[in-house]
Amino acid sequence: MAKNRQKKNARKKNVSKRGKVIKKILLGLLFACLAVVLVVGIKYGAVLYQYQKEAKKLVVDGGEEIFKANQTSIIYDCDGNVITSLIGSKDSYYLEFNEVPYFVKAALVTSEDRNFYSHSGVDLKAIARAFFVLIENEGKVTQGGSTITQQLARNIFLSHKVSVERKIKEIFIAKEL
Repeated sequence: MAKNRQKKNARKKNVSKRGKVIKKILLGLLFACLAVVLVVGIKYGAVLYQYQKEAKKLVVDGGEEIFKANQTSIIYDCDGNVITSLIGSKDSYYLEFNEVPYFVKAALVTSEDRNFYSHSGVDLKAIARAFFVLIENEGKVTQGGSTITQQLARNIFLSHKVSVERKIKEIFIAKEL
């Protein structure tokens, strides 16, 4: 009986020691992460702040008119034949949100941004997922992480050039929109 108690006590001490070691390792990792965030924040904070200011200015200065179509759209049939051309503002009709048919909104959200109603313009989980898939596929883009709002920001205010800088600007603009 006494031997069994000694064995149990010895096991508890080993478990306790392991727990303390794990706790120290986790605390060390936490402090390392905080240090990295602090260094990155100091190094890139001014640049990010500038991007945020630029985003606010773009959205405010653009006003509602920036969203009006000014390009010609060409409509093709399934065989590639031109059906018609829509010329910028001449052929564009703007509707209030409640005037857009439910199924049009549902189709857009389903195909482009399933979490549209649950985020504020940016879906960080989707961006992270797309980033990890990009790494996994050795730089080949196989999926996107942009929300509908980010796509709008890119199409209206930015270019389609693939870069980290553009993605960061896109995020700030989407937040402003």
